[in-house]
Amino acid sequence: MSQGWKRALDWAYYLVAVFFFVYLFAYYSTSRGGPALLAFALVPVTFILYTLEALRKDELYPSLPAAANLLTSPVLEPHATLADLKVCAVRVQPAHPPAHV
Repeated sequence: MSQGWKRALDWAYYLVAVFFFVYLFAYYSTSRGGPALLAFALVPVTFILYTLEALRKDELYPSLPAAANLLTSPVLEPHATLADLKVCAVRVQPAHPPAHV
């Protein structure tokens, strides 16, 4: 990931975190809106923070252990040891123009 993207993700993360803190502070000091508003407004913010943090650490899509593949399909491809639905082989050849058009 380039430095520009890392810097942008850092800024986005910190801005959302500051918003989260200010909103929580205002909520707990005034108690306006009740628990439904708290859940409706802040659950998405926590998900955004989690996603931004994972992006900052390059861990958004962590690799799964090989045992997790057995849950998706009990048949393993022999060379890659992945579930057989996740691996396929293709042969790429140049296309030849037809001899007679």
